Amino acid sequence: MSRLPLLLLPLLVLACMPREPAPEPGNPMTTCGADGWQHLVGQSGDVLAATQFPAPMRVLRPGDITTMEFLAERLNVAVDEQNRITRVYCG
Repeated sequence: MSRLPLLLLPLLVLACMPREPAPEPGNPMTTCGADGWQHLVGQSGDVLAATQFPAPMRVLRPGDITTMEFLAERLNVAVDEQNRITRVYCG
């Protein structure tokens, strides 16, 4: 009996799995709600500790090791070397 069908089974399962929705083409800031957090840009990173964010969310600081996968629903907050928030975006 051929083992080919058994070897192709994982590929068939992966092909049938649902895919993540693509970000909205018009405004990628709305997928995770980043448009509502733009007021943080320019503020001290200290405000992040006292702020309750929706999950998933991550703070990106200089030198941090981060994953590169795009998650449209994840809120990212970038902070610079002076502990100032420089960017709030989805991804």
